[in-house]
Parts: sequence; C-alpha cells; structure tokens
Amino acid sequence: MKFKGKIGLWWFVTIILAHVLLIFLMQFAKTMLGQGLLIAILLLLDVFMVSWTVNNYVKLNADHFTIHFGFSKNSVNYEDVIRISKSNSVIAGSALSFDRLLVETQDKQIIISLKENDLFIDKLIGQNNKVIVMER
Repeated sequence: MKFKGKIGLWWFVTIILAHVLLIFLMQFAKTMLGQGLLIAILLLLDVFMVSWTVNNYVKLNADHFTIHFGFSKNSVNYEDVIRISKSNSVIAGSALSFDRLLVETQDKQIIISLKENDLFIDKLIGQNNKVIVMER
C-alpha cells in the first residue's frame, strides 16, 4: 500500500519566495559570472524542491515500510517502531505539511506527513500491535 505525502500551502509559498528572491538578486549581479552563479543556485534548488514535492510517499511492504522523500529512501521495520504521535516540530524532516507524525524507533526519530495519517497509523498497528499511539 502506498501513502502519498501531504503538501501544505506553506511549501508552495516557500518555493515562490525562493524564486522571487533569487530573481531579485540577479538584478544586482554586476557580472555574467554572478548571474550565472545565481541561475545555477536556482536550478539546483529547483532540482531538490521538485524531487521533494513529486517523490514524497510512504510504501508499506511485508515486514517494513519505506519513506521516499526526494532522492532519499529510509526503511523502517514494523517491529522496530515503539511510538507514533502527532508532531508540531518546526523541523520538517520529510514532511511538507504541518500535519506531521513522529515515528520513533530505538535508534531514530522520523517525521512524516501523509494525506491519510490516521489510516497509516491503523495499518502500522495492524503490523505491530505494540506500537504506542500518543495522540490522534
């Protein structure tokens, strides 16, 4: 099963503001090198922002789930999950919405944001009924 990542309005505002700022700065670049550098930064920023926006989902597998976010993948075994809770953390992690879940294991904490957070929690509990759900 695949859960699509939730993308908040703030993310699109961030993309627009980053572009506006870099285009504004290009007006003041005095050399072609300076303008070229700003264009390179803009293109690099676009590569990452587009990949984070498009490749943003969690896939449930037989014994683990995999978080796909941009160019990265992070797998978590169901049996390793200790606790899951809603999160108001300002650290985005792999979450492009403020409607976030904090997934905790013995050795890591992962922040995700899905369109169907509650269904994801239900499926996770179905795989590991020892998971502590802090709040829904």
